Amino acid sequence: MGRRRSSVKWHEEIREQDIIVWSQDFTLTIENKVDAVEGYRQCDRIYRHFSDEPGALFLFVTPKGRRPRTATGDAADVSATLSLRRIHRMLDTIAAKNPDARNVAGATVLTYLRTMEKELS
Repeated sequence: MGRRRSSVKWHEEIREQDIIVWSQDFTLTIENKVDAVEGYRQCDRIYRHFSDEPGALFLFVTPKGRRPRTATGDAADVSATLSLRRIHRMLDTIAAKNPDARNVAGATVLTYLRTMEKELS
């Protein structure tokens, strides 16, 4: 799926990234901040290490969907945000419209929704 990297520095950045989705057409990095604070220049560093990837996309997730504090310049311009409540609503809509919500994947989504409801209340 993604190109192979052998650089130790590259592997350190991957290890510190919450979620990375590689495809032939895009690379999506997701930074999920629930109980942790942003590290020193964290979003700028993520942008620097992943901005040359094909179709680089940057998503910053927080309980309320706030903008990242450590994204400046180009990193700030391209960083999209999403709240946990919005994710909850999207998953809830998908689960409600999906007749297979009782299968394993659907059950996992429903369990995650219940967990999110407890955390967000």
